[in-house]
Amino acid sequence: MNRFTRIAFKTILWIIGVIIALAILIVFLIRIPAVQNYIAGKVTQYVEGKIGTPVKIGYINIDFPKKLVLEDIYLADQSKDTLVAGKSIAVDINMLKLLKNTVEIQRLEAEGITAKIRRTLPDSSFNFDYIVKAFASQKESTATADSSSALLFNLDKVKFDKFHIVYADDVIGTSADVSLNSLNTNIKKFDLTKNMAFNLPKVKIDGLSATVKQWRPIKDGTAPSVEDFGITDKTAQTTALLPDVGIQIADLTNILVRYEDQSSLLNTKFYIKNLHADINKIDLNKELVDIQTINLDGSDNTVLFGKIQKKVNAAAKNTADTTKINWVVSAKEIQINKTSLAYRDDNQARMKGFDYFNIKIPGMKTSLNDLYYSADSISGSLKELVASDQSGFVIKQLKGDFKYTNTGAEIKNLYAETPRTLLRDYLKITYPSLDVIAKKPELIYVNATIKKSRVDMRDIYYFAPFLDTMQVMKPLMDKKFNIDGRVVGKLNDLNIPAIDFQTLSNTRVIASLHLKGLPNVDKMSMDLNLKKLTTGRSDIEKLVSKKMLPSGIELPNTIGLTGTFKGGMNAFNTNLSLVTEKGTAKFDGKVGMIGRDTTYDAFVSIRDFDIGKIMKMDSTLGILSFEGKIKGHGTDPKKLVANFDGKVNRMDAMGYRYQNIDMNLTADKGDIKAAVVSPDPNIQLKLNAIANMKSKYPQVDFELMVDTINLKKLKLMDDEFKYHGKLVGNFSSADPNFLNGEAHITNSSIVYNDAYYSLDSISLIAKADTSRNLLLLKSDFLNAHLVGKYKILELQNAVQDILQVYYQPGKAVKVPKYDPQNIEFSAQLTRTKFIKDFLPELTEMSDITLDGMFNSQSKTILAKLDAPKIIYNGTEINNVTLDINTLDSTLYYSALINKIKVSNIELVNTVFSGKVIQNNLDFGLWIKDKKEKEQYHLGANMRVDNGAFVFSLLQDGLMLNYDKWTINPNNVLKFGSTGIQASDFILSNKGQELSISSQDSVLNSPLNIAFKNFRIETLSKMLESETVDLGGGINGQATISRLESSPVFVSDLVIDKFYIGKDTVGNVNIKVNNQKENTYNANISISENGNNVVLSGDFISPPQGEASLDFTLDIAPLSMQTVQAFSLGYLKDSKGNLEGQLKITGSPSKPRINGDVKFKDAQFNIAMLNALFKAKDETIHLDERGITFPKFALEDKKGNIAKVTGSIETKTYTDFDFNLNVNTDNFEVLNSTQSDNDMFYGKMYLTSNLRIRG
Repeated sequence: MNRFTRIAFKTILWIIGVIIALAILIVFLIRIPAVQNYIAGKVTQYVEGKIGTPVKIGYINIDFPKKLVLEDIYLADQSKDTLVAGKSIAVDINMLKLLKNTVEIQRLEAEGITAKIRRTLPDSSFNFDYIVKAFASQKESTATADSSSALLFNLDKVKFDKFHIVYADDVIGTSADVSLNSLNTNIKKFDLTKNMAFNLPKVKIDGLSATVKQWRPIKDGTAPSVEDFGITDKTAQTTALLPDVGIQIADLTNILVRYEDQSSLLNTKFYIKNLHADINKIDLNKELVDIQTINLDGSDNTVLFGKIQKKVNAAAKNTADTTKINWVVSAKEIQINKTSLAYRDDNQARMKGFDYFNIKIPGMKTSLNDLYYSADSISGSLKELVASDQSGFVIKQLKGDFKYTNTGAEIKNLYAETPRTLLRDYLKITYPSLDVIAKKPELIYVNATIKKSRVDMRDIYYFAPFLDTMQVMKPLMDKKFNIDGRVVGKLNDLNIPAIDFQTLSNTRVIASLHLKGLPNVDKMSMDLNLKKLTTGRSDIEKLVSKKMLPSGIELPNTIGLTGTFKGGMNAFNTNLSLVTEKGTAKFDGKVGMIGRDTTYDAFVSIRDFDIGKIMKMDSTLGILSFEGKIKGHGTDPKKLVANFDGKVNRMDAMGYRYQNIDMNLTADKGDIKAAVVSPDPNIQLKLNAIANMKSKYPQVDFELMVDTINLKKLKLMDDEFKYHGKLVGNFSSADPNFLNGEAHITNSSIVYNDAYYSLDSISLIAKADTSRNLLLLKSDFLNAHLVGKYKILELQNAVQDILQVYYQPGKAVKVPKYDPQNIEFSAQLTRTKFIKDFLPELTEMSDITLDGMFNSQSKTILAKLDAPKIIYNGTEINNVTLDINTLDSTLYYSALINKIKVSNIELVNTVFSGKVIQNNLDFGLWIKDKKEKEQYHLGANMRVDNGAFVFSLLQDGLMLNYDKWTINPNNVLKFGSTGIQASDFILSNKGQELSISSQDSVLNSPLNIAFKNFRIETLSKMLESETVDLGGGINGQATISRLESSPVFVSDLVIDKFYIGKDTVGNVNIKVNNQKENTYNANISISENGNNVVLSGDFISPPQGEASLDFTLDIAPLSMQTVQAFSLGYLKDSKGNLEGQLKITGSPSKPRINGDVKFKDAQFNIAMLNALFKAKDETIHLDERGITFPKFALEDKKGNIAKVTGSIETKTYTDFDFNLNVNTDNFEVLNSTQSDNDMFYGKMYLTSNLRIRG
């Protein structure tokens, strides 16, 4: 080796040694804190110089070649706010492998990191953009494909503590504030090449709190792109595949995430206390998630939508994502405890019951195994679900194995229980596809078993609250139903082999049913075997709304129905038996409707059916027993072929039992024969009828032979009344609108209370052709005719329609369509021998006639009734004429009465007339005296206004007893269904006044009626009478209030110097009020002229039940002259007084009167007898049994005595039971002349010992 070589070698060795020494020195120096601080200072100076904002690194610890620690890091943005700050970042990294393009980190720890990222307007730049630009090279060289090899990353343990990240982006309207207490994980795979892969065997996160807010930006923004973060590799934007992520265990505790969208007013909160998940596999590319277990313990989740103003956006586009979802999610076991859910959408109206848009479920508990979810199926085994909603709906337990696919659904081992409802066992529904069954629902297959289940309608109400608005459902809403049964088959062939349905105490159905043809009801048929149906009135009234039950029907207490029904809408066979405590019924038959023909063969039996109680007519109807059989085909009378036999074995009516009435009908293609035979001796009759239905109009011949009808025995009359006769009819056309034929009642006789009456024939003759119709009624006492062109069945509609033209106070009634009607009519009633014999009280009657006409086209109505003279039971009516006619759209009417005389009271020369036009009624009443001088007149108008009647007297429309009265021109009485109201109704004359007025201008305000010296004679003089002459002045006021509900009546009236005839009674004071509901308190007194009588007490009239009395009558005294005044002339020459006190209680129909009435030096003369009687000091006793005469004595004018002892017993004071003894000795009972009584007069003295009973 030469010297040069040695020198060169030594030089190289020195160089290498120096380099090694320098390297060792550098490594040694780097570990020295002073050097590290020096390096930190140089780095921060360099970075600050580069970006121009403060940068701080408090401490750098480099443990070459593995560990790097940075502490107290701070980086400010250009607004001098924190961009990034951190307590420490520690990286355990193999620095030597960086030379081999490998980043190998054994441990990454970060603590106390804070980052604030902002993007603002108007420049739309991030607060870190200036850093990216500062380090970007002026020119970027084009990278070649092989310029460098791929950078590899290896990470192991990662631990983050106390992170806080703030993000605010004004461009896209988004902000986020995220805090993290700790994150621990170990990363077994961290591959950023190709589609990237990350494997995190275990992730543990504690204390994550995130608040994310979004709002509508000022202008449309875009999401940040990778270029915003300084990344220029375009391939980083997108990738063909999603990363491969592997997480085996996830532990999350104290997780709180809030999200708020101000544009949609969405506000959410999700809180997780503890969540543990064991995950088998996650494959984002294959859309697969396989979970072993999920255990969620404690969670509170809320989703709220605030009320927003809806805006119509015409430019809105449908951006719905139509990408098909192919995710497959499975979980072996899911446990959820103590989880609360809340959801509310204020844009939806609140609902009764379970509100789908206002849900609040606290403390839910769920256990679910073997969950499988895919695009076409869902399945799992729900082991437990316990939940309750704020609406009150509670799931006590829900479990079952479920499966849903595109071709159906199945639930096994179903158990669903609420505090009231229990459903269990099995349900399966299958179908080819949803698209197919939309067109062919009959292909749906059902297999369901419901075992010992119960349904409470209160639970159904939660999900169908509209049910309580349905009349049919209201009574069911608090009921429970027990169900046990099975359903199997397709919808068009559905078999229910058994069903057991129960509710309430007595309602139960046990049956089997086979249905075919659904869902087409017209083609539906059934095979029903009703083994048992029991119910009763009590249950039905609880299950069916009262409004839906017939008001006139009282259902039996027990109802049982059994039998079969097989068939459908067009044909069926049935055999049903009904059993109740009110009777039984049976129907056995078959009906077939083939084409236009109908066949039937049926038997009906009704036995001991109490139709009286069922129809709530037990006072008129009773038991019905009937059997009938019908067989035939057809419903058209012209083609009908049928035979009917029936028998009324028993029918109770009006307390009489009708029995053994036979009925028969046969029909043979238009020829119909009918017969009814009653052998009952009290209604013995026989009816035979023949009809020919082949012609346009039916031809009918009939004969009714009435051997005997005894109305008293039939309990239709109290008096004896028997009828015998014959009715024969022959009509070639029996159509009522085109009637041709005759009917005659012959051989008639009547026995009435042992009197025998024979009737002449009564005939009805009808003729009709294309030009006119004629009806004639002929008899000896009544003859009438109706002639014209009319249809008798449409005549009523026509008359009603025409009357509405003139007067229709309410809403116009829609009248069925009718043909033009044109008729003339007349009738005459004559007092023949039959009328004389049958109505002996009718002592005189001139013929009464009625004539008129009616034309619907011209709207003409003419009618006139004349009754020249009628005397009935002493009442005389002379020259009565009633007229009605129409002219110029006006209906005129008048009634003239020459005289009405009742005893010695007469009403003479009375005219009532007026007109009606367009709901306005004008009328007038005139009464003249015997000299034809006008004595009374009333003229008024009444019109209809909004459904109410408005009555007003005309200005010159009131004359009372020859005097014209002044009338307020604005007088109005308004009344109708809505109430009554009076204003300015004031009548006055010569100091007299009567006023009626409402206290307010609204309907039903209190009504005041005031009298001021109103003379009774003003009205009483219209009756011409020598004995009925009333007079006196009325003063005072009456008030009626609460007119809209229970009227309250208060009066304080005084009649001054009241007189009857020539006798003055005195002053009468009447005070009445019913301020106490349902009670009328009265205080009525008579004073002066020797009278002091007071009636005081209460009349109680409750809404239900009978009225009651509670009065006291004090007589202290009552002058016999006053009694004479009230006798209307039957007493005269009266003197003395009556004294006593009576207590009146009980009811008006059964008053209880207790007390004594004493005669004090009393005398009276019965005018028609002209016999004077005296009762000096006698007493009549009244008690609950009736009237008692304890040694009552009457004295005649000669001093002879009549002694009366005993009693008249009575409970009602209308029916009396006499038990009297009368002893007389030459007692004068008659001392009259013909002027006193023209029927009997003279002198009569009576000596007797009478016992009066009965």
